[in-house]
Parts: sequence; structure tokens; C-alpha cells
Amino acid sequence: MAPSGKKKAKVSSPKANQKIKSPARASSRFFPILCLTGILVITYALYADALSYGFTNWDDDVYVTESSLIHHPENTMQMITTEVGGNYHPLTMYSLAMDYKRTVNLPAQQQAKAFHFTNLFIHLLNVVLVFFFMRVLTKGRLWVSLVCALFFAIHPMHVESVAWVAERKDVLYTFFFLIALITYLRYLDRKQFVWLLVCLASFVLSAASKPAAVVLPITLWAIDYFRGRKIDVGMITEKIPFLLISVAAGILTIKAQQQGGAIDITKHYTFFQNFIFASYATMMYFIKLVYPFSLSNLYPYPNVEGRPIPLAYDVAPLIVATGLAAILYFGRKQRVILFGVAFFFINIILVLQFFTVGQAIIADRYTYVPYLGLFMIMAWWLEEKENPLRKFSIPLKPILTGVLAFFTVIFMMQTFQRVKVWKDSETLWSDAIEKFPHRILVAYNNRGIIYRHQKKYDQALADFNEVLKLNSKYELAWGNKGNIYFDLDRNDSAIANYNRALALKPEMWETLANRGTAKAKTGDYHGAIKDLSESLVHFPTNTSSWQMRALTYFMMKDFEKSIADDRKVIVLDPRDDESYNEIGVSLQNLNRYKESIPEFDKAIEIAPEKGSHYLNRSYSWNALREKQKAIDDVKKAQALGIRIPSEYLQQLNLK
Repeated sequence: MAPSGKKKAKVSSPKANQKIKSPARASSRFFPILCLTGILVITYALYADALSYGFTNWDDDVYVTESSLIHHPENTMQMITTEVGGNYHPLTMYSLAMDYKRTVNLPAQQQAKAFHFTNLFIHLLNVVLVFFFMRVLTKGRLWVSLVCALFFAIHPMHVESVAWVAERKDVLYTFFFLIALITYLRYLDRKQFVWLLVCLASFVLSAASKPAAVVLPITLWAIDYFRGRKIDVGMITEKIPFLLISVAAGILTIKAQQQGGAIDITKHYTFFQNFIFASYATMMYFIKLVYPFSLSNLYPYPNVEGRPIPLAYDVAPLIVATGLAAILYFGRKQRVILFGVAFFFINIILVLQFFTVGQAIIADRYTYVPYLGLFMIMAWWLEEKENPLRKFSIPLKPILTGVLAFFTVIFMMQTFQRVKVWKDSETLWSDAIEKFPHRILVAYNNRGIIYRHQKKYDQALADFNEVLKLNSKYELAWGNKGNIYFDLDRNDSAIANYNRALALKPEMWETLANRGTAKAKTGDYHGAIKDLSESLVHFPTNTSSWQMRALTYFMMKDFEKSIADDRKVIVLDPRDDESYNEIGVSLQNLNRYKESIPEFDKAIEIAPEKGSHYLNRSYSWNALREKQKAIDDVKKAQALGIRIPSEYLQQLNLK
């Protein structure tokens, strides 16, 4: 057939190397980012109230508010070698020191906000890392990764790790721990040795943030199992550097915890009792995974002295054994179940109370990393093609989606409420007492300390007496009762209570210093010097002891020694204006008026709002016959509300 005159229209085709962006594919790339952003926004909203909270008196004082270590981070060797709170974690202390450095001149509330924000920021980073870890581990399962990131972000058991400033170590070690896991997976996928080196470096940083990281080598073996990696010489030898770091970190931790009293080797629990406690802890961690109610910052051990172990503890080994047997049997062909359970136990085994660690049988913060393995199991069948319940005609995915949505709502509600408990020390300890009345000694003791600071002395004494009713050998309560009587100027009663505390524990150096201070108030200066001096031998960073001994020497008219002690205070706290002022007054008593002027100048520079500093400098100017300067300082002191002795005003011809 002859061709017609019409030309056939040409259909253009793309060049071989030209890529066409499908709108659906492009949007699919943004969907994970959009979901992850939503998770981060929700998490921030749930924790936003914590940014307005202050510090608590549960280790926040040890780590931040009373820590001379973070106040002087330039002392690198001390920062690296010093254990804090029964733990060895120099990187965490550096992190806290950096927050302190940038907030040192801010009001206390603003300073606390900065610490809380850093905790929350690191938690948000961890949420992102959890998503990427799961995405790489599962080779791209989006919904598994999103659910794990979401539950990690909002689970109520994780509030303690984020809202408690002293738990900076938890969020920080997890940050490097997750990086180590991700880079190890990159090493497995790409066979590039550099990723293994990055993994090792991240492990070192994680272990330097919290000793819990020492289980990383075993976690890596669990990942090897999940990925179906065969056991060979290379697989074993590549873990040797990790194992060496674990051993070194473990030795440092054991020494630190024994020194700090975190591991109580005097506890007389039998091996059988410890086994029961570990079983109970395991059971409760699984229960609180799906039923996160009645949470507390402390869960006390049962009182087993002279009485049987409660039934819930007795049956725990049977329940745990039955549960694990069922998991192993029904999940024997499901690698994800075995891996998830192994991941949980590997990362929590060290705190399951086979050995007595700390004061609590379980702790919310211990689940921060371990729950990832269980979250993974919960979400896995959202994207699994095979339905293990198909023979029962159960539509697994719709049911699982509904269950996970239900948990999401419950977790969000509980986390929002749980964050409020960390508002302040009184709220925190009152919550613990409500959950476990007449059980937690430290809760009554620490709440009593808060009541004392609020000058609610009757309530404070009631709490300390409750502690001593529960345990008359609780030395801290005797010392704190002594502080109450000291505040009330009942110094003989204060000394009697300090004596009881020191009889129980002679190495309570701060209490010894407090007894010295009480003795000084009764006029027993020599007894005061003895107590304060012995305290300073063992606790040389206690500024209040140097201050009190300086004042005691001043009252004894030993002005040279008083000046020397005030100089020690200034070394520890360069912003202590009162010590500069007291040095100036001591120099006046030594008729060294010219030398006193720079001391008063420094006191005024630090605290220009204190009129007493101006008045004291005026005395020196007057003694130096600088009458106009003396008058100027008197007028400044008057303007700041200081009452000037009438005879001094007459001397300056101002009256």
C-alpha cells in the first residue's frame, strides 16, 4: 500500500541515560522524613514541660549543682580519672561541664533549663538514630523502623532517662552506642574496614559516657546472628579490641561502684534470693513494656529479714521460665523473635540484680536501650508477607495495627503525665512515697531535706523521724535531723544528732564539718577547729568547711589563718564575694588597711549590690585618711539599705 500524504506522528522516547522522576517515587522518599519529623515534634511536645523544671536533690547535686569537677573542666586529668556517683563516665562529666560553662552566669532556673534542653536534644537525636539503625538492620523495613523510633521516643519508661538531668549519661551513651551499631551494619554490608574502626571509636565514647555500653561486643554478635553471618575466625578476631575495651571499662566501673557504694557487697541476700529478684525484675520489665502504670523513680527491694519473700517474687521464676520457654518454642523458626529477646537480655543483664546494685530492684532508665529489641518484635509483622496466624483465619496486620495505635495513645498519655513528676524534688519524692508508703527511706530523707530548705521544719522532722522509725541505723537521717536543730539554733540537740550519725558512719565528713560549725556556735572553738580540720583532710573541696574554719579562726582572732582559709575558698569558688570581704576585714584587724582595699574592690566587683562591702571599704579608706572616698562608700552603702553606725557618721561629719 502506498503511503498516504499524512506523516505519522512521532512519539518521543527518553534517552537511555535519562532518569525520569516518578511523582509517586519522589513522594515516597519524603514520606519517611515527614513521619520522622512528626515523631520528633510529638516527642518535643510531650517533654516540653521539663524545660521549665529545676534540678532535683537526687544526684543532680552530685553531678551538677555541688560538683566542683564540672565547675573546673580545665583540669583534664582530674576529669578523666575521677569517679562520680559510683560510676566512671568522664565524657558525661565533660558534657555537663560544657552546659555549666555556658550557663554559669544565668539564674538557677535558666541554668537548669539549659541542662534539660541538652538531655531532650540528645534524646531527639537518639530517636533519629533508632530509625536509621532499624532501617539498616531490617534492610529497609519502613514501618518497623518508624514504630521502633516512635515507641522509643514516647515510652513512659524512658521519661526518667530524659527528664532527669543526672541521667545525661543514659542518653549520651545511647547516642554513641547507636552510632556504633549503625556503623557495624555498614561494615557488614560494605565490607569496608573503616566502618569497623568508626564502630570501635564510637564504642569507646559510649563506654566513656556510661559503663552500660560494655555489652556492645555481645550485641554485635547478636546482629551477626540476625544477619545470618557464619561463625569464622575473622568474625571472632574482629571483636577482640571491643572485648578488651569492655574488660577495661568493667574493671574501672567495679572499682568506682565499690568506692561509691553502688555495689553493696555487705548485702546478705542469698544466691537464691538474688535469683528470685532477677526473675521478678525480668517479669516486671516485660509487664511495664505494655502496662506502664504505677511508675516510680525507685522500686524498693522487699523486706525479707525475718519474713518470707512475697508471693509475687516467689512465682516470678516460674512465670519467666514458662514465658521464655514459650517464646523459644513458638519463635524457634522466627529469627526476629530470638534476636529481639536476645537484644533485650544482653543490654539489661548487668542490672537484673543477680548482684545487688543500687537501692532499687528495677529502674525505668534501665530499659532505654533494651526495649528496642522488644519494640522490633512488636512491629515486625506489619511488613511480613507471611501471616503466622493464617491457619486460624486471624487477620494479623489489621489487628496489630490497631493494637500498636492503642499503645501509642496510652504511651503518649502516660509520658505526658510522668514528665510532670520530675517538676521538682518534693513532687518526685512525694510520688515515690505515694506508690510505696513506708518503704523507701531515701524518699522520706530527701523530701525532708527539701522541707528544711523551705523552712517547713515540722514536716522535715516528721519525714526524718519516719526514716528512723523504719531504720534507726540510717545515718543520713540523724545528720539531717541535726541540721534542722542547727537551723533552729538548738545547737546542743544538733550536736547530739550529729554524734549519732557519726557513731554509725565516722566517715561522714560533711556531717563532721556540720558538727564543727555547731560547736563554734556554742563557743567551743577548739572542738570546732578539730572537727573542721579532720573533715577537710578527707573532703578538701567542701567550700563551706573552709568558710566555717576561716570564720572560727577569725572569732579566735587568728587572722592569718582565717585569711589562708578564705584564700582556699576563692580557689574553689572564684566568685565568692564574701571570702574577699572577710579577707579585707581580717587585714583591717591586722592594721593592713592598704592591702585590704583590693580585697574589698574584688568583693564589690562580684557583688555590687551588697552595701556591707562598701561600708567595710569605707573603714579602710578612713583609716588611710582618704576621707572623701570613705564618705562616697558610706553614701553608697546607705543607698543600698545599710544602716551606718551613728558614731561613724559623726566621725565623717555626716551627722
